[in-house]
Amino acid sequence: MSRVSVIIPNYNRADLIGITLENMLSQTLKPTEIIVVDDGSTDNSVEVIRSFGSKITLICQTNQGPGAARNAGLKVATGDYIQFFDSDDLCSLNKIECQVKALEASSADIAYSPWAKVYIESQQVRFENHVVQQRQLPLSKNSIIWFLQTWNILFQACIIRRSFVKKVGYYRTDLMPSEDSEFLFRLLLHNPKLEFVPDCLVLYRLHSMGQITASGTSQNHRILDWNSFLNIIEAQLKNNHLQVDLFTKLIFEAGMYQSLKYLSNLPDISQDIAKKKRSHYSPLSKKIYETLNLYRRIEAGLRVRLTGSAYLHPYQAFYPTEYQYQLIRDMGYEPVGSEPLRS
Repeated sequence: MSRVSVIIPNYNRADLIGITLENMLSQTLKPTEIIVVDDGSTDNSVEVIRSFGSKITLICQTNQGPGAARNAGLKVATGDYIQFFDSDDLCSLNKIECQVKALEASSADIAYSPWAKVYIESQQVRFENHVVQQRQLPLSKNSIIWFLQTWNILFQACIIRRSFVKKVGYYRTDLMPSEDSEFLFRLLLHNPKLEFVPDCLVLYRLHSMGQITASGTSQNHRILDWNSFLNIIEAQLKNNHLQVDLFTKLIFEAGMYQSLKYLSNLPDISQDIAKKKRSHYSPLSKKIYETLNLYRRIEAGLRVRLTGSAYLHPYQAFYPTEYQYQLIRDMGYEPVGSEPLRS
């Protein structure tokens, strides 16, 4: 069986990192190495990580952000496969085994699986609503087009061949929280073979500890970061001479326009820059982008009312299955708060 390197950045997650590490150490296919990069924590995270002894490879660095932390882990990883994971999330105990078997059988570059946003408390797992990526990404369009139409993937729900990661390089360190999305785009530019693996599950934990909030300066940071990310993607599209259909082009450009609109409301120099950029749009272009953005907001609202979830079609979001409930029970938790599908 091939070697798997798990890379986990950590920042002030002393209350959660131990649970995540236990989860990784309990996998039916044990990782060859679990590399935790502590990104300058000021709590007792390092003490918790060190309590696992030689089972964990610990790297300590000054606070540089999650991109730099993942890069530090990648530089020392020796496995044939890379599992990026976060210090607060969990996965079914068969996750690594299922995905590695699928990759070896298919010669794919990336295996991906269902995942769900959940709250975990008192050994209970409560779903936010649906499980995401219950089915494979629809084959009617290639993954780059889906991405430009705002589809994304959770890296915790993937395993990637290290040889393929090498083609792409390292994370950018000037983006946060968009660093994952930019890295995914570069992966997709290399036309990976994707393998959908339905038989495992990742739990993306929702909580307030150490997460960027949606208020004040943090919200301003998100707006700035989103604008930078879109500009980077736009430049990469031009550099790679990637041709996209008109509808996809309009969706992406409408997102750029909306980003500048948000940016122009910030109380700093970005406001003037954004207003100058927006002044270059023709009245017709503005009308098209504003109409498209309005349509997408209305469509999202209707989707929530009809399905209980705002996720777009390529996310293939549905309620959890009885099998997924059992995967959670096998982890030692009781699933609550969402009506399972029969399967």
